[in-house]
Amino acid sequence: MTAQANVAFGLSMRGMGQREAIAKALDYLNDVGLGACANKIPAELSGGMKQRVALARALALKPGLLLMDEPFAALDYQTRKIMQRYVLSTRERTGATVLLVTHDLAEALTLADRLVLMSGAPGSVQEVIDIAAPHPRDLSHPALAALMRKLEAHLEAEAVLSEFTADERGRMLAND
Repeated sequence: MTAQANVAFGLSMRGMGQREAIAKALDYLNDVGLGACANKIPAELSGGMKQRVALARALALKPGLLLMDEPFAALDYQTRKIMQRYVLSTRERTGATVLLVTHDLAEALTLADRLVLMSGAPGSVQEVIDIAAPHPRDLSHPALAALMRKLEAHLEAEAVLSEFTADERGRMLAND
C-alpha cells in the first residue's frame, strides 16, 4: 500500500468512507511532513519516513492511549525535534495519554510529565519522577539540569552494575 492508503486503512476499518479516509490520511501525512510522499510505497521511504507514516496512521485513529517505543530513533536531529513538538501539541490538543519508551535522556526530559526510571535486566521500576515544568522546556533550567545529572548518575551506576560484579570480599570484578 502507499503511505496514504496505509494511513487511510485504519480509518476505513472504523467505518469512514473511502474518499473521506483518503482525504484525512493526506491531512495526517501533511502533519508529519510527508504529504509529498503520499503515493510512495514503503520500499521508497527511508526508515525515518516509515516511522512518521506509522505515527500518522496511529494518530489518525485518535487514540486515548498512544504507546510509543523509540519512535524518533531513526530520525535526523531536525525531524526528531519537529516530531517531538508535534506529539506534544497532539497530546495537548487531544488529551491522549502517551507512554513513550526512550533511552534518550534529553528527549525524556523534554517530553515527559512523569518519568519511570527502570533498572537493567531484569527490568524493574527504580523510581517514578513527576516533572512539573511547563512545555516547551529549557533543559538548561537549574531544576531540569539537576534532574539530568541525577538520571545520568543512575545510568552510570547501571552500567557499572552490568559490567562488574563484587566478589565475596566486595572487590569489583569485570564480567567477561
